[in-house]
Amino acid sequence: MSKKQFFNNPEQFKYRGRLYTAQSTIRIRGKLYFVVEEWGTRYKAFDKSVQEMRSIRIRKAGIKREMKLIQLAKMQNNNIPHVYDHWRDAQYEYLVQEWLEGHDLRHYLRLHAIHPNHF
Repeated sequence: MSKKQFFNNPEQFKYRGRLYTAQSTIRIRGKLYFVVEEWGTRYKAFDKSVQEMRSIRIRKAGIKREMKLIQLAKMQNNNIPHVYDHWRDAQYEYLVQEWLEGHDLRHYLRLHAIHPNHF
């Protein structure tokens, strides 16, 4: 990344024409991510090395969940966000996925007046 895209504060950066300020950072396997939004255990974070936004999930570690993460990472489907990395330490699991701009399914259903039980 060119130094021109980072501003006075090293936690400020420009992405797709918008200036972001990192709230915090997350380091996974030596890779640094700049967190710009947080929802409990989910994060929208900037990956400086590839200049892209990523979705990061952090949750308590469990063998069953780890197997699901491995299966998810192997899947190649346009309808599922791509998994770039997953990691587990003694306490937590970390999942780094493709960031998809937009709204969630619940918002779409409300917007179009479709009740979830309709299906």
